[in-house]
Formats: sequence, structure tokens, C-alpha cells
Amino acid sequence: MEPIKLADRRELTTEEWLRARKQGIGGSDIAAILGFTKWGSPLTVYSDKVSDEIDESHSIAAEVGLELEPWLKRKFKEWMLEHEGIGVEVTEDPYIYAHPEYPFLIANLDGEAVHPTLGTGGFESKTAGERRREEWGEGEVPDAYYWQVQHYMAVKGYQWFYMAFLLGNRVFDVRFIPRNDEAIDILVTRAREFWTNFVEPRIPPAPTGLDADADILKSIYPEEEAGKEIDLAEMQADYDRYKALAQSYKDIKKDMDEIKQAFMAAMGDAEVAHVGEHKVYFKTKHRKEFVSKATQWRELTIK
Repeated sequence: MEPIKLADRRELTTEEWLRARKQGIGGSDIAAILGFTKWGSPLTVYSDKVSDEIDESHSIAAEVGLELEPWLKRKFKEWMLEHEGIGVEVTEDPYIYAHPEYPFLIANLDGEAVHPTLGTGGFESKTAGERRREEWGEGEVPDAYYWQVQHYMAVKGYQWFYMAFLLGNRVFDVRFIPRNDEAIDILVTRAREFWTNFVEPRIPPAPTGLDADADILKSIYPEEEAGKEIDLAEMQADYDRYKALAQSYKDIKKDMDEIKQAFMAAMGDAEVAHVGEHKVYFKTKHRKEFVSKATQWRELTIK
């Protein structure tokens, strides 16, 4: 079955495009739902889908990534000629697609690649900082990106994807990612459960411990009802575990502080100490004076 064309991005305003993304689960959402990224969670995805608010702000990194897309496509074609000896065309794919059977699965691709022997597949470009180099091991891609392209293949029916990436403006490389039907079965099942169990009935999924989850919960419940008390006897095990972890953290922090102080005493007025292949720094930091604006927030305290 052919995927459903929902809209042409070229005909949408930024706000219309962002609203269209709220109508389903996209490739950038699936890793958060599955727990394969530290940048999002089921609760953050849920909040985005049910909220009427539109955030049109973009990070500098995202803007740079968009600006570099044409260069990455051109560089990819040059790389294929040099390393594979073949010409692969990359065309723009401006449509937002939906899965023909599960329309809550949507896709918004960087492009389509036409291979002389493999036929037509997908193309995705990525940019990342130098610090994320270790995530791109030999022949590997970060988990979040792997699940993203498997999601796209589920929606579009592709058998493969090429991913071109630039790390820290220093390293360019290409990965070939074949379709993984077992992974696709998993993501479709989990996505369907997420959509039908949480998004459609407007029931928030459980938080996962991310700072972003705490921010969402505070926004959902911004103020307490004065004098209101409830009984949570069913959470006794959670309370006991929290207190045990808090004590463990206190003990571990004391041990870490003792080690840090030992280094401070040993280094004296030295700026850098060499410990085998590693370094320890003891440097002066400066904090500028500033006046904070008045703010209000709720803080959880477990006594």
C-alpha cells in the first residue's frame, strides 16, 4: 500500500507545518517513546501532541542543520562516486506522509535517494558536535537516528536509507541502513499503544525521570490547592526506595568529596595534574554579578 500524502510542506506556513506534526507520531518522536534517547520521553511527546501551543523557536544547531542540508546532499553524491563508484541522485521530498494502515504514524523526510541498482530509498542528513563522535562508531549510527529511519521506512515502505552526517565541521561520513522488519513491528506496536492508550484519551504516560518530565508536570499542576491533603499509601514502596537511594547518594557524595579534597591538597597551587592518561584541573572560576528576576515554582520535598 502506498503512503498517504497529507500535505506539501512548501504550501504551509511554519505554524501550519508545526501543527501538522502534532497530528501523529513522527520520526523524531519514536525514539523518545521507545526510550532510546535522553532528549525526550513518552511524557514529552504526549505533551507536545495534546498541547495547543506552538513553539516556533529554533536552536542555532537546528538552523545550521537546515542550512547545511543542500551541502550534505551534494557531499553525499560526491562520496558515493568516490567510495562506491556509482552515481546516486538525491531529490527533495516535500510531503508529509501518513502510514496507509496506521495514519497516526507520519513522516517528513529530508529527501529520496535513487540508486542505480537498489532502486529508490530514503535519504537523511545529520549534523552533530564533536563531543558526539563516539556515538558514531565504525558503521554505526546513534540509536535515536536508527529508530527514526526505521520509522520512515515503515511509513514509506522503503527497504533502505542512506544517512550522511557531519561531526563538528571536521568529519563527514555516510551510513547505509537496511530495513529491519523486526524493529518496525516493535515500533508500530509501541506507537499504536502510545497513541490509543495516552494521546487519544488524553491520559499522560508515566514520567521517566528526565528534567523535561518534571517541567511538564509542573506546568500541568502549577499551583497547589491550599490545605488539600491526599493519601498515597499505595506508593509506600516508592517512598522507601527513594529514602534508600537518598542515603546511598549522600554516602557516595561524601566519598567523592573526600577524593576531590585529596586532589586539592595534593595539587596545592598547581593548575593541572596528570593522572596516567587523564588530567585533573584546579582552576579559578569567575561569576559575574547579576540580578535575578522574581520567579515562582513548586518544589517537591520528601521528608
